[in-house]
Amino acid sequence: MPDPRARRGIRHPWTALLTAAAAAVLAGAASITAIGEWVVDAPQRVLALLGFRPDPLTGLIRPPHATTIRLVLAAANGDALDRAIGDFLHKRKAPASGRKVIAVDGKTLRGSRTRNSRPLP
Repeated sequence: MPDPRARRGIRHPWTALLTAAAAAVLAGAASITAIGEWVVDAPQRVLALLGFRPDPLTGLIRPPHATTIRLVLAAANGDALDRAIGDFLHKRKAPASGRKVIAVDGKTLRGSRTRNSRPLP
């Protein structure tokens, strides 16, 4: 996924910003404002796992401002992002060895299907 930003003034890695936005959506953020707020409120450990770098003097990670997240999402090439996610998922289509995969759908969770009956429409 190419980074369209100019080299001057870059504080946060491009991949960390996009990964943080994806994590926020997976955590339930439904708007760009909510995505920005989720990233700002994320704990230091989560920011480190997402790829943000700590300040060399303090050792703390300064989360990106919500406006930075908005600008990154506006600047991201949607087609390139779609291809990158599709390629990643295509490579991950087979489960890791030794892992059990369980399909879960809403009807099963709500109890509309039992072992002896068909699911409700």
